[in-house]
Amino acid sequence: MRMVEYCATDGWKIYSSKSMDMYEFIDVFLPNFKKEGFKPSIFLNNADSAVLEVDIIIEDLKTELEKY
Repeated sequence: MRMVEYCATDGWKIYSSKSMDMYEFIDVFLPNFKKEGFKPSIFLNNADSAVLEVDIIIEDLKTELEKY
């Protein structure tokens, strides 16, 4: 089971996942996510999670991608 399916509980069970290009995720998806007022959670375990600001995730991903 993929992590996304594990985390899709309750009302989220009706949704499915799809692959996305990393640059599209950074340049399009995350800025739109921020614009809509959402904050991504990481390390979700269906009990609790760490919530970060979108700008921090974007910068962290760009920093990591510079290594490759």
